[in-house]
Amino acid sequence: MSSKLGVVALLGLLLLAGCGDDGDAAAGTRDGRAVILAATTSLEDTGLLGELAPRFTEETGRELKTLSVPSGQALALVERGAADVAVTNAPVEERAALATGKVCCHARVMQNDFVVVGPPGTEPLPEDLTPREAMRAIAARELLFISRGDESGTNEFELGLWERAGVKPVGDRYLESGQGMGATLRIASDKAGLTLSDRGTFVAEREHLDLEILYASPAAMPAVYSLVLAKPGGRVNTEGGEALAAWLRSPRTQRRIADFEIGGEQLFRPAA
Repeated sequence: MSSKLGVVALLGLLLLAGCGDDGDAAAGTRDGRAVILAATTSLEDTGLLGELAPRFTEETGRELKTLSVPSGQALALVERGAADVAVTNAPVEERAALATGKVCCHARVMQNDFVVVGPPGTEPLPEDLTPREAMRAIAARELLFISRGDESGTNEFELGLWERAGVKPVGDRYLESGQGMGATLRIASDKAGLTLSDRGTFVAEREHLDLEILYASPAAMPAVYSLVLAKPGGRVNTEGGEALAAWLRSPRTQRRIADFEIGGEQLFRPAA
């Protein structure tokens, strides 16, 4: 991407999100320092983060340090100024973080969808069910459900589904892993339980799992990955964070996201 195009992309992002002013940005610049990205575990589990990180350094000359954590933790790191950028898939938590005034420049990067997976031989949930009806059916059948229970975007979405359904498995039919998506999928596989996963991580881990998709409704269960930037000031690498935000949303990087596949299956769709 040429420097002219990079400036245009960056200005478009900042004008759209209304983040900071020139004085604040100058105060937060730390030239030559690494950019710190806190990203939801799905990006690490799928391999996309490992694909993009070295390309960012190669094309911009900026070192990138990545932290793979649940979305809630990623947003907390940016709020504290311990990370410069967060990429998360937790819209409710993102709105709460923006309301604090400690993060800015919210913008979409990519998306896929959430799916319910479970052991082979389990009767699939009918495709014409709404997500609310699907969760009610899981509870009514007393199927074992493994929740992440870790303040992740996936956990946020799962809890919202149960709330809208007005029911949830109880007792030993509902277990919390407290771990990332890849680990939770392996637990569900070992225990012959169901879980909610983003499609990308499930596809990436599928060959190691005894699980299959039991219910999917892409339009009704979207998983949208967005970025936020830390507010300028203190330790924040404002210039580096803005450069990463513009790079992630650039046409070249969006094409790379679209082209990222496992076993011939596309894992993410561009959303910038």
